[in-house]
Amino acid sequence: MLLGDFKSILSQDDKHNGDLISNYETSDFREFCSDLGLVDLNSTGCYFTWTNGTVWTKIDRVMVNIHWFSLQQMTHVHFGTSRAFSDHSPATVQLGIWEFHGKQNFKFYNMWATHPQFLEIISQHWSLDIYGTHIYILCNKLKQLNGALKSLNNLHFSHISKRVARAEKTWMILSFFYRMTGIMVIS
Repeated sequence: MLLGDFKSILSQDDKHNGDLISNYETSDFREFCSDLGLVDLNSTGCYFTWTNGTVWTKIDRVMVNIHWFSLQQMTHVHFGTSRAFSDHSPATVQLGIWEFHGKQNFKFYNMWATHPQFLEIISQHWSLDIYGTHIYILCNKLKQLNGALKSLNNLHFSHISKRVARAEKTWMILSFFYRMTGIMVIS
């Protein structure tokens, strides 16, 4: 893993406003990344990581090579918004296998609505008699409904999230391989 302010961009897409960038200006950095097999790590947050208030560029990066993916490490970087004390976006890197053992946020899956018992489950839990403030009633009904929808998911749509995550990981590795070699893998 290599991270930092590279003071260079890979393409014109990494710059907003200001003078156009020529291939000559980006070729050294592109060749450096190509020689080492470096690609940007998946990220969220700000795409442009540096600004002078008029021009925005992506010069701060967290990069890894194919060997990093072979370690089967799930890694993610988040670029926050720049603060008053810096014109760069702070980067937070999350390392390790993404297994969350605490409370998880509720996720609604559209496929649940296709199940014949979905409306019945919603109706049963929404008609519960709960007393208190409006927000207390809403929170309790949602909490009760959460358990019922999780049961529906486990019984009829088990482990779809894990299957999607596995497919996304495979796609990420194959697309990285294709970018590095130019050889398309068909599976």
